[in-house]
Amino acid sequence: MERGQPPPHRIGVVSTAMYTPEELSEALRSIVSTLHKCEKAIEKLSPGTPQHTLTRRRIEAFRIAIALIEREMEP
Repeated sequence: MERGQPPPHRIGVVSTAMYTPEELSEALRSIVSTLHKCEKAIEKLSPGTPQHTLTRRRIEAFRIAIALIEREMEP
């Protein structure tokens, strides 16, 4: 583990208090855009290939990220 990095079991766990609403909004916009690109790309990939599996997993991860960001942005 590199100096200054969180322990492996804490990777990805952050406090949203350190992000402004504008930063969350920009992150959401970027993730939604990338999600749409992945949804288009997966249509051209053959099921069962590593690329298809990776893209499917990314789509699910982006959907989770969107839900979490939207939850944090609620008043």
